[in-house]
Amino acid sequence: MRFILVSIDNDLTESVLAVIGKDNAIRFPTVPRMCSAGFGGDGIIITGVSGPGRVNAATRLGCRNMIAVYPSRGKRMPPVRKENGVVYLGAPFTKEDLSIAVAETDSCFSVAAAIRKQLAGSSAIMEKTRQLVEKAIYSNLPVHLIGETGTGKTAAAGLIHRF
Repeated sequence: MRFILVSIDNDLTESVLAVIGKDNAIRFPTVPRMCSAGFGGDGIIITGVSGPGRVNAATRLGCRNMIAVYPSRGKRMPPVRKENGVVYLGAPFTKEDLSIAVAETDSCFSVAAAIRKQLAGSSAIMEKTRQLVEKAIYSNLPVHLIGETGTGKTAAAGLIHRF
């Protein structure tokens, strides 16, 4: 499996490479540069969390196979947590933590693929609908779907229920 390291400081890069190995990693300085090089969906993206901007930029560009590493700074946080299709991994982490994060990333990627398959279309409205369905999947809140006949309410409900 190939890992793509994007916008990670040197200390974090060294700890990630110690776990995954240097031969399995490609480095890019920014998310747009990674996407312009054609590496959006090929491999697992590992990026640092210095703020929500980098993760939001990557998800807007269609990256769904992402692990965002954040410094835990001694806080009692779960080593791996998933939110809106992004897997967050607290640093420092172990090889087992990274393995769990990779498995969670694979499940996020399969959710996104299932949504694209069930809710076809390339319009801006359909992309927004897919994003909302994905957000509902990762939420514990009740969802109310409304719309005209034939707009895909049953397909969206099936996806939300399935995942």
